[in-house]
Amino acid sequence: MPKPLWIVVANASQARCFERASRADPLVPLASYEHPESRLHARDLETDGGGRAQKDDAGRTSFAPRTEPKDREREGFARQIAKVLEEGVDAHRCSGIALFASNPFLGELQAHLTHGVRQHITATHALDLTSFAQHELEQRVGRALYP
Repeated sequence: MPKPLWIVVANASQARCFERASRADPLVPLASYEHPESRLHARDLETDGGGRAQKDDAGRTSFAPRTEPKDREREGFARQIAKVLEEGVDAHRCSGIALFASNPFLGELQAHLTHGVRQHITATHALDLTSFAQHELEQRVGRALYP
């Protein structure tokens, strides 16, 4: 029996993973992930006021560049989703992966994919489909994957 195609629908605060055994089969939900911290205001994510200071061997001080809290949260969530995909590919649970994600989250997610996962990517679409119900999602994914 052939392995299914995984379809990932994501944005910075939520992701859903589906599988489809064949072009004619429906999307079957596999997992859902929430990251509510991505929706918080930056002031609610703040823990301190600045970057980190480090001294090198010569006694010079340098500051690490400040990373915005929302950027850190998005990156952490992208890393989490990339890890799930890596585990699926390593376990040979899918034949390929189609990514549907909002901009710039699609790029952040792709930046964290391993070489093995990248080889399984069959399609990428900069579309946020996370708010669609199952029926509408099936239609939109179908149109994007099989024009």
